[in-house]
Amino acid sequence: MKIVTWLILIAVLVLSLLKGIFISNGQLAVLLMLLLLSLFSDLKEFDFWGLKGKKNENEIKELEGKKAFAEKEKNINKKKLDEAEKQAPLQLMDTAQGNFLALAFEIERLLRIFATVWLAKDIQNNVNVTNLTKELRQKDLLTDNGVKQLEAIRWIRNLLVHGRQNELNQATLDTGIQIAQTLYMELYNNLYS
Repeated sequence: MKIVTWLILIAVLVLSLLKGIFISNGQLAVLLMLLLLSLFSDLKEFDFWGLKGKKNENEIKELEGKKAFAEKEKNINKKKLDEAEKQAPLQLMDTAQGNFLALAFEIERLLRIFATVWLAKDIQNNVNVTNLTKELRQKDLLTDNGVKQLEAIRWIRNLLVHGRQNELNQATLDTGIQIAQTLYMELYNNLYS
């Protein structure tokens, strides 16, 4: 698809030069937008049309299978855990995007429970997960890989929630699901086994 887009753009520009076809500034802007869109999947950092960001798809693949939580003694206060746990277990959906979002939201919920239990303080439902992650890392309850995994999950989740799933390829989504499932199971086992 990218090669076809390039060939069409080059053909239009060459024809305009050889045949004397006039291309207006608006038409040239549209052609440049098409060129940027065709190159979008190759960009690592981008800042155009109000979109700013950094793609970290390769970094996400490296996180697969790494431990997220530090090994600690398991003397969980059962009463505190029962108070923190108030919802039904995770139910997956039919689509990959739906499954990823279900896992991402469940991980955030379990992370709040984990923080409530291990930090021995009440964690609100609207807590900033990034700040919570930093606090868990400072207390050595979360590994560096765990922080990166949570950041990767939040990055993919934000793309999906904000309707930017076209910026995400299927392989990255599949890797994100694997990371999220592993992290979910590690977090769940840390709390309940």
